[in-house]
Amino acid sequence: MQRESLSTPPFRWVTSIRDHPTLVLIWILPTVWLELISFLSGTLFDPVKTTGRVLFTLAVLALSCWAAASSRISRKVLIVCAGLISGLAAGWLNSRGIPASTLAVWPSLVAYYAVLLIGINHLTVNRARWIRWLLMGTGALYSAVLPVALAQLETRFSEEEFFVALQAAALIVFWVLLWTAFSLSIKKFSFEDANNNKEITAKNGHSRASYLIGLIVITGTLLFGWIVIRSYQNSFYTPSAPGFAGISPDRPFICASLPESDQNPEYTAEAAFQTLQELVEAHPRKGPSEYGLLAISRRDPVYAAEFRRSLLAEAEQGKYTGPANSIKFGQYEAALRLYFYSQVKEFFPDLFDAQDEEILQQWFAAINRRALTSEWVDWLYALAFNKIPEGPYENQENGAGLLALLEVTGMADPNLSSQNRAYLDQNVRGWETRFKNTDDALIYQPEWIYNALFQSQYRGGSSPDNQKLSFYWILAQALPTGAPFGYNHPAPVNLTGIAALGARLLQDSNLAWLAAQAANYSANSHGYIAAVPGAEKPFAVDPESPDLGSCLLFSDSGLPNQVGPLAPDKIVFRDGWQVDDKYLMLNLRFTGWHRYKATNTITLVYQGEPLAGDHASGQAFSWLPSGRSLFRDKRIPRENLNGIVVPRSGFDAALNILTGVGSPWAQDPPAYAEVVEFATGSEYDISTTRITGWNGWEHTRTILFYHRGPIVIIDTAQGPKGSRAGLTWNTFGQIVDQTHGDRVQLRDGSEKTELVVVPLNGEGMSISHEENGLRLLYQSEKTGHLEAVSLFLTGEWWGSEVSLLNDGNTLRLLQQGKELSIPLQ
Repeated sequence: MQRESLSTPPFRWVTSIRDHPTLVLIWILPTVWLELISFLSGTLFDPVKTTGRVLFTLAVLALSCWAAASSRISRKVLIVCAGLISGLAAGWLNSRGIPASTLAVWPSLVAYYAVLLIGINHLTVNRARWIRWLLMGTGALYSAVLPVALAQLETRFSEEEFFVALQAAALIVFWVLLWTAFSLSIKKFSFEDANNNKEITAKNGHSRASYLIGLIVITGTLLFGWIVIRSYQNSFYTPSAPGFAGISPDRPFICASLPESDQNPEYTAEAAFQTLQELVEAHPRKGPSEYGLLAISRRDPVYAAEFRRSLLAEAEQGKYTGPANSIKFGQYEAALRLYFYSQVKEFFPDLFDAQDEEILQQWFAAINRRALTSEWVDWLYALAFNKIPEGPYENQENGAGLLALLEVTGMADPNLSSQNRAYLDQNVRGWETRFKNTDDALIYQPEWIYNALFQSQYRGGSSPDNQKLSFYWILAQALPTGAPFGYNHPAPVNLTGIAALGARLLQDSNLAWLAAQAANYSANSHGYIAAVPGAEKPFAVDPESPDLGSCLLFSDSGLPNQVGPLAPDKIVFRDGWQVDDKYLMLNLRFTGWHRYKATNTITLVYQGEPLAGDHASGQAFSWLPSGRSLFRDKRIPRENLNGIVVPRSGFDAALNILTGVGSPWAQDPPAYAEVVEFATGSEYDISTTRITGWNGWEHTRTILFYHRGPIVIIDTAQGPKGSRAGLTWNTFGQIVDQTHGDRVQLRDGSEKTELVVVPLNGEGMSISHEENGLRLLYQSEKTGHLEAVSLFLTGEWWGSEVSLLNDGNTLRLLQQGKELSIPLQ
């Protein structure tokens, strides 16, 4: 049977595929691979997405074969032009938040893959084998890097870097399978025009045009790579941020003052310090720092001997002197050893003999050398921070803190002392520069404060205003119960130690009260704490309950080595500081090195225990570098938070459909929410915040925090037609009665609490259950619009009848003769 050419007529050759069943299987393999990747990523089977993957694969292979069947350049030019036009159209539409941008992406992706296949096929003709393999490998890299980079540029690099790399690896395998299918196809059909073209190429060699195209590709790659790198470096924060009337660098917080209350727990400084010691003593895995704190605080020679033994044991092991690999947190742990070594020596000057001192001097000198050694992970930080790596760990200023202590204690390597001082003089950090570390995670602020303390000892002082603000930023967010908590990290933060340090440094009664409250909570919960600097000595001020009410918090932005603008951070609502008082935290940002997608989401609703908040527990991947394996930062998906979610668009949506990695919801909220209103009053406190320009959506969230009453959250979102947004709520604990219509029972007993979501446009609500609580997803059946009111009803307002009045402009609560009318406009 005479083989058919694709060019006579176009696509007639498709009918002959039935004569090549093996080819059919090969054409299916790329789609099978994509389905496997989707399955491994945990995505449920979706027939629509599967159909899309099949059509995409067939379109790429069919278009490639059609173009390869002819020696005429017009077909190739047509494909390139179509790809460019559709790509530009996709970018233009996406920049305006038009859902059609995703549809425009598909032709550009099909054309791009087809051009790659055709181009690599053309360039490999009459080449040495190693060149052919090199060109095919280059094609595989281009097939993944460009689409993934475009998606990251669209989303401001909002996805975890290692998972982006895995997505790229999956696309490389996909391209290899496409290349295999394409190569075998053109061999099977023995295209006449293609064969003639190959013979001409073999005789005449590659034309100058091929080399010109190669030069253009290389130049374009370098230029595009530079754009990607610079965009990545600029993705951690914005050069400007929205402000608010009354907020300034001298006054970054606006807080209400609470009336005095005799209902809050009362403590003494002595009792609080005693409880702190007991919590350290209860630590099941005490190390040098814990033994050192107990030796100093109790003047106990037994604990001093344990401190000596454990410290010398670590010195003999050479701890913190080896390669750090992906985590350089060891520089902070080494600084803790050095701090307590210097403090213990003051109280026990004869504890270490001359031989011990020599061992420790050599050990700390080796730690100094390691701290100034650049490792592979430093180059990753250097790429992000746009600086040449020097070795000291930039995050939380751990490296600067260690070097400062080495110099203060005289334990630095004498040959490196000048280098230590040069680094510290060129990198003036700590309280001299800011009052808060730039990450969006509570756990890093105490660590940053300890390093600021070490640097202030080296410099002989610091800014007293920044010092106080650094502690009051923590105090303003503390829970009334003093319970450990946090966000954007799986480990909750115990505030006992950091509050004790603040109380002693500032002679502050409010911080002393927080230290006592946190210590009391941990003691009653049979907990323990680790030793921290400054907590080994008592504070001399008697604790007094804080008078801070609801607060609007702005804070420092930027990176460890870059100072950004003062920017929106958090809004904290509270009734007071009694253990059963209500509390709510609203996050206003998605910036920093350690950042998560929390812009305009509610981080925590609390009343004696968590009621709703970030769902920040997830799988830790052991095969990832240790620093990337935790479920934190950009690994936490937007739908695990409490706010609006919108669909992906553009290249981001296309790659999500192809690989199935991640949810269909966009993961790149705006960097900041604009604070439109914040006010406090005797009846309720109120805030209105807004995000705009998120895939064409605008979201306004108003919170009415009624004192001794309900919490009311009004969400209004407008977006492009054809796009459906959602509203998510993640609750804590066991759901008692599942759901009753639109009411979710959060807890039973004497402290009954329920969450009621009321759609304002008359649409329905879907509810999905999860193992550790309940996730509610509200979606309007209408596209381009979402409007709902969420109410947390506790105490006497639990079980209230909820109704809309005045054409939906007023929400009314009725409960046992009591009525509350809530304006919604």
